[in-house]
Amino acid sequence: MATACEIAWAAGFFEGEGYFSPNIRQLKDGPRVYPTMGLKNTDRETLERFHRIIGVGIIRPAYIGSQKRRAHHKDAWRWRVTNRTDAEHVLRLLKPWLSPRRLARATEIFDDRGDLKSTERCPRGHLYTESNVYRWSGRSSYRACRTCVLERQRLARERRRTSKLSNESL
Repeated sequence: MATACEIAWAAGFFEGEGYFSPNIRQLKDGPRVYPTMGLKNTDRETLERFHRIIGVGIIRPAYIGSQKRRAHHKDAWRWRVTNRTDAEHVLRLLKPWLSPRRLARATEIFDDRGDLKSTERCPRGHLYTESNVYRWSGRSSYRACRTCVLERQRLARERRRTSKLSNESL
């Protein structure tokens, strides 16, 4: 078990280098938000110390697969937690030492409990009702606001018409 001093050190390190982020996954019944916490640093030993204190998460190279670091850059490492239970554990440990700004971001991510607040309305504010939704291939997670789609189509027709008229006048 980590001491209060070690946890305070970990909170300070997370305050300076860490992040909270929503991980949005598309499921059959709609999108779900899962909390992600992470740190990125070029000093692997510091990340390993943080990992030992916190007790959860995984450390991996920051650049994987098609992501390539530049030749003049140091190797970077990333500690991440994507499991809600583990992320809540880390937040409970670090909470007393985190700034109000970090706590507000954590609350924004963790209050959601797995459902996106925006699933009731499209980004432009139209309600997702059965009469106002296009669905593809019978999948409930693939949907679009009918009002927005029709508006985009109308604007595209106007642009084509305007473009055609300007080309004819040349």
